[in-house]
Amino acid sequence: MKLCRILAAAFLLTLGTAAATLPSARLYVNASIAPASSASPYSTWETASQNLQDALALAVSGDEIWVAAGTYYPDEGGSQTVGNRSATFSLREGVSIYGGFAGSETLLSQARVTTNATILSGDIGVEGDATDNSYHILSAFFIENPTQLRFLILPHRRLHP
Repeated sequence: MKLCRILAAAFLLTLGTAAATLPSARLYVNASIAPASSASPYSTWETASQNLQDALALAVSGDEIWVAAGTYYPDEGGSQTVGNRSATFSLREGVSIYGGFAGSETLLSQARVTTNATILSGDIGVEGDATDNSYHILSAFFIENPTQLRFLILPHRRLHP
């Protein structure tokens, strides 16, 4: 098997065709926050969700989700089953998701994707064992309104036959 590396690059995915508007609400996600502090509606860094899935479940069109540095797995969150290989982060129409935060910022321009790595990982089972990974880390269906995803793509190993 051959190992390949992908160079680090800032990643911005924009889906939809309508003009962007100001966010209706901002939800915060921080994997390193204490569980007792995490309380819906995740409207501050101090009450951020530990799981991206929980914030996605609350988000509606026009909202933004700000995600602090850390690793997030699609099988984690209140409505998820740990180890479920079919779990995926499903983009919500009109909801923008931004990574690269340290967890104290007040402006989107303060996000630093190269410094504050925000990782969406499908390695949900035994680390490094591809036979128990998520089938799809991210999915987007029927997206018509502006939807953005901004993260850093980190160097990783991918196994090829």
